[in-house]
Amino acid sequence: AAEDPSFRVKTDEESGQTIISGMGELHLDIIVDRMRREFKVEANVGAPQVAYRETITRRHEQDYTHKKQTGGTGQFARVKIVFEPNPESSE
Repeated sequence: AAEDPSFRVKTDEESGQTIISGMGELHLDIIVDRMRREFKVEANVGAPQVAYRETITRRHEQDYTHKKQTGGTGQFARVKIVFEPNPESSE
């Protein structure tokens, strides 16, 4: 990291993963290759794991109608959204 100011290293406190970031995928591929060749470091490379903290536990439906009349035709919109948990088999 001292040789390349665009390269960053940090440790995710929740997962314990070491996260590297750089200018793009090619940049990171080159850095990982150097780590393997020059420092004999074997690394599992991939997208960082995300710790999920909240989940939808029951169905909820929301329906909202926006009406605003300020002269002329005004504004009107209706939004209806339904949230529901995934089936247990899809986890």
